[in-house]
Formats: sequence, C-alpha cells, structure tokens
Amino acid sequence: MDKKDLLKIVGLINLGEKESKKPFSQEDLRLLSIISGHVVIAIENAKLYEGLLEDKTQEVCIAVKLDTPLHFERVDVKMQGRSE
Repeated sequence: MDKKDLLKIVGLINLGEKESKKPFSQEDLRLLSIISGHVVIAIENAKLYEGLLEDKTQEVCIAVKLDTPLHFERVDVKMQGRSE
C-alpha cells in the first residue's frame, strides 16, 4: 500500500459533548478508532464492489452490441476485515 493511501481522508466523525459532560477517555478514543477503521474498510469495499459492477455492466453492453455470448466465471470475493 502506498503511503499517500494511508493518509487519504475517507470521512469525518464529529463528536458532540458526552451526556455525562465528562471528557472523552483514552478508552473512548480507542473504541472510536477501532469503529472508524471498520467503517473505512466497509466504504472501500463498497467502492470496489461498485467498480466491479460498473465493469461487468460495460462488458454486457459491449457484448450485446457485438452480439457476442458472454461466459461468466464465478468469482469468490472475500471482504477485507471480515472473518469467515
């Protein structure tokens, strides 16, 4: 993975004041960091899947225009960050 990919901003989380009015603890921030990491993985997976669908749609459109039969292979996609 390229260094610039590690610094790419994917989203923003805006935190308000806690109901308890206490400051956020290190544990709160650690949990938020873990959750935000999972959210980034989900967003990136969704983008990859959308790109795959667009590619397949283009393939189908070209095949229809050329009147060419399509032969699809089954592709097993493992989602990053998910356990089986």
